[in-house]
Amino acid sequence: MEITVRRFDIESVSDYKDVVQWWHAQKRAILAPELLPTLGFVVEHEGQKIAMSWLYCSDSAVGFVGWTTINPDAPKRVVPKAVKALEEAVAFAAKSAKIRLLFAFSGGGWFSRLLTKLGWVNTTIQHDFLMKGV
Repeated sequence: MEITVRRFDIESVSDYKDVVQWWHAQKRAILAPELLPTLGFVVEHEGQKIAMSWLYCSDSAVGFVGWTTINPDAPKRVVPKAVKALEEAVAFAAKSAKIRLLFAFSGGGWFSRLLTKLGWVNTTIQHDFLMKGV
């Protein structure tokens, strides 16, 4: 089983169109392309896009991993390995950007359990995720 990770291509109509379809299927917010950072990643398996995620960087050593999305049609057996590859790519990019602490939000369930297995610490603090356009 070959899993590959590549950069999200914001200029690619296909990458953005696919993630929008996934967001629709999962009843998630649809972000305009200009709201996504340039550090985005796509995991593929046998030519099928499996997962995407983005790394927001700041002028501090803290980064935010956002909008991680799994293809709802991805083979379930591939998803854990794809998420692991995605997490490794994000971590490598973060280290290259001198980021030392990453934050991510999860709705809980299997995704939180998987990230915990990959070394993430669940703060177990209830959070609300708020957004405001400016």
